[in-house]
Amino acid sequence: MGFEVKNISFFYGKKKIIDNLSIRLERGRFYGILGPNGSGKSTFLDLLSSHRQPATGGVFLNGKNLTAYSRKQLAKEIAVVPQNFHINFPYTVADIVMMGRYPYIPRFARPAAADLALMEKVMHQAEAFEFRHRFITELSGGERQRVVFARALAQDTPVLLLDEATSNLDIRHTMALMNQVSEKTQRSDGLVIAVFQDINLASVFCDELVFFRNGAIVDHGRKDEVLNPDTIRTVFEVESHVEFEPFSNARQVIFRR
Repeated sequence: MGFEVKNISFFYGKKKIIDNLSIRLERGRFYGILGPNGSGKSTFLDLLSSHRQPATGGVFLNGKNLTAYSRKQLAKEIAVVPQNFHINFPYTVADIVMMGRYPYIPRFARPAAADLALMEKVMHQAEAFEFRHRFITELSGGERQRVVFARALAQDTPVLLLDEATSNLDIRHTMALMNQVSEKTQRSDGLVIAVFQDINLASVFCDELVFFRNGAIVDHGRKDEVLNPDTIRTVFEVESHVEFEPFSNARQVIFRR
């Protein structure tokens, strides 16, 4: 299954950010969320994670309203990698990553051997193992982002939400982590929903694209069907040329200056 979003709306004060939106997001797929600044992309992820509640409508995960899940149950279903991660307390990197295992560790118990093994594995995957004993407050923005990625992988959830999760990463780490996410989706029938600013990066890794504008979905579907100059003109108000690029094995967008 996956998410079923039914007629949700959301307001900041009197301003409508999400406007009567409905969509199904199925397991085994990697969805890219695209749109201009202020179009409601991050708010949409907040609603999917139950960080915010819709003013109208409902969000259902595996047929169950998110409001019916406990916080612990939801933490076993959904992991989030935010765009920005702020923490002032000097936790070590290992401490931060282990936070991803908290939903599985009984209260007052210590992490089991399996928890420690998974923590080490995901730190290697995110290339954060080398600074596992350093404080999170000492790291660069890109290093922090890799740690937060490792924490989400440690949660080992079927659903992963990424909010511009590669914005602080160099291209090598971006490609490495996106490859891991894509492979995890295919291997474990997971569901990944990621907000992107880079259309071409989204086209390389995603199965389907969802285009937002003014809190509504303009178009969505398989990337080869919806990634075209007309959609880009409608959503972003720019002219473009779209063609299949064999080297990346994906459709890529060239923008008119």
